[in-house]
Amino acid sequence: MNYFKNLGIRWKLCIPLIFVMLLVLTLSGRSLYSEGLQAEAITIVTRHEIPALSLVQLANRDLYQAWVAERSMLTLPVKSEQYQLMQKMHEDSIVSASQSMEKLKSFQLNAEMKQLIEQFWVTYPEWLKVTRRIEQERSSNTRVGRSTAIGLSFKEGFDLFQETQHYLELITDIVVFNADERTEQLEAMHQNYRTGQLWLVGFSLLICLGIIWFFPLLITGDLKNITRQIQALAKGGGDLTQRLKLDRRDELGELASYLDKFMSELHELVKQIISNAEQNNIHVSSLGEMSRKACQTAEKQVASMRDVSASSQEMSVAIQDVSQRTSEVAGSTEKAGQSASEGRHQVGATQQSIGLLDESVEQAVTAISRIDEFTNKISSILTIISGIAEQTNLLALNAAIEAARAGESGRGFAVVADEVRGLANKTQNCTEDVNEMITNLEKSVRDAVQIMNQATERASVTKQSSEETQRAIDDMMVSMDHVTERTTQIAAVIVEQSKMAKHIQEEISVIEAQSQESVEESSEVDQACRKLDELHRHLFQVLGKFTV
Repeated sequence: MNYFKNLGIRWKLCIPLIFVMLLVLTLSGRSLYSEGLQAEAITIVTRHEIPALSLVQLANRDLYQAWVAERSMLTLPVKSEQYQLMQKMHEDSIVSASQSMEKLKSFQLNAEMKQLIEQFWVTYPEWLKVTRRIEQERSSNTRVGRSTAIGLSFKEGFDLFQETQHYLELITDIVVFNADERTEQLEAMHQNYRTGQLWLVGFSLLICLGIIWFFPLLITGDLKNITRQIQALAKGGGDLTQRLKLDRRDELGELASYLDKFMSELHELVKQIISNAEQNNIHVSSLGEMSRKACQTAEKQVASMRDVSASSQEMSVAIQDVSQRTSEVAGSTEKAGQSASEGRHQVGATQQSIGLLDESVEQAVTAISRIDEFTNKISSILTIISGIAEQTNLLALNAAIEAARAGESGRGFAVVADEVRGLANKTQNCTEDVNEMITNLEKSVRDAVQIMNQATERASVTKQSSEETQRAIDDMMVSMDHVTERTTQIAAVIVEQSKMAKHIQEEISVIEAQSQESVEESSEVDQACRKLDELHRHLFQVLGKFTV
């Protein structure tokens, strides 16, 4: 049975057909053999025994006519017309009987008939001599000749005639017996042939029924296992740990082996996707937390910028009133320096937060890119599966055509071909469904990558703005140092300081506006992180349908 399983489907189809062909050849050969024997027996009967019987009967009739003519010549006048007719009939009958017995030698006869014919040819010439002498004695037309002829005819001639005729009757009986025996042999042969044919036909029917019953089971059993596993995948999930492990080396065994290999690769791929998705989820959570902290830091920066703005306004008032409050210049300058220093620290903290946010966004982009690569691999594998399904469909269609050509003997294989073609169609439909899911996932990943790239660009702009803010604060610190060092020159440069204060006010307004933008961008990054988190949850729902 294992050897039969390892055969190809072509041989599995050919072997039953070979058995059927052998049975047909056996039936035909037996029929031809029986017909040959019957023809041989009929030939012997029609060409040898029946013609031999006819010749023997003809010779017996001629012999009897010769004997009748002999007896008639004994009573008829010698010179009469009737005597001459009897004399002619006597001679013609002897010649005809001799010719018939000569022809009998050319036929295919058994040993017993040949022996009787030899004995006939021993007795027949003696009778022939006696009957010719009787004719001569009677034709002499004398009393002595007639008396001698009568004596020979009723004694020696009659005895030889009876003996010769007895041999002919024995030959006739043997020919009739052989013909009857040959007929009985033909009837017995015909009866044996019919009985053998009935047994052989019954045995052939049993073998055909066995082939019809058991042969499809050898193919459809394992084919159903393959169908069940592919149906599980077609429903959008399935246990990826199951394997067919068919112990056969035919086309179904190769299909099961490739399917097990595909299941193993898909199992490892889904496990890797789940692992990477879990890691990405952790990174997304960290990125969301960082974006929220960055938003809080930006809000604090806005508050600090507002404080700096208020301080700059106070400094402007102090510069305008410097002539009256020179004594308060040092205190105001010191306060402004402290505010500027605090703003500098806030800007530095903001830059660090933005740098961390930028790194986190880059990591998120890298992780999502890996997801995109994995989805591309899955799409490639699905393309291979679709190709295998199409080839299986074509093979099943070719097999169905061959089965249709085979007629009734290929009906079982036509059913198997239809099942294989339905299985290929289901596999192709399932591949298209999974491919559609992968396409949606790739679209979501591309959207996430686009959002993260936008977040990266905005973080870069915010970082650049913070650097500009820091440079402005540094400039302000330098200016405040000059104010501290040149307190004695305030009066001379009051107009210039007033302009500087106005400029500082404008810069602070710009910084405040940029800080507000940083807050808004941080909020957008937080929203993008939440959306990415939703995409990961959807990915986990899709992957949760598989058992790994």
